[in-house]
Amino acid sequence: MSDKVSIDEMSSTIQQLLKQYGDEVQKTANELIPDAADKAVDQIRSNSKKRTGKYAKGWSKKVLKNTRTGVGYVVYNRTEYRVAHLLENPHLIKNKKGTYGTTAGDGVIAFAEEYTDEWIESELLKRLGGD
Repeated sequence: MSDKVSIDEMSSTIQQLLKQYGDEVQKTANELIPDAADKAVDQIRSNSKKRTGKYAKGWSKKVLKNTRTGVGYVVYNRTEYRVAHLLENPHLIKNKKGTYGTTAGDGVIAFAEEYTDEWIESELLKRLGGD
């Protein structure tokens, strides 16, 4: 491609450059996503409550979809999936006599999601030559 472009060719040249950049971003993101899923699992495992250790050890990832735009992963707890939402979010604690009080959620899953999003963004900028 030459450095000089006529006015008539400018639109198609810009579209071609944007498509090339978009393809490069997509390829780089697809390379980062499996590592990001691993980082999310590691973050959740290290910050989870560890009364017996089963909950923390149960975190895993699996391929969610494989489409033409890339691969997606889901991070889930394969052993103690029933309590993940209770530990994550605040909720009422009840006993046989009625409502006992509330418990605060630990927010470990939300923290891992934010951490992973920031990691992907920074890695994309590094690999694509951004700041």
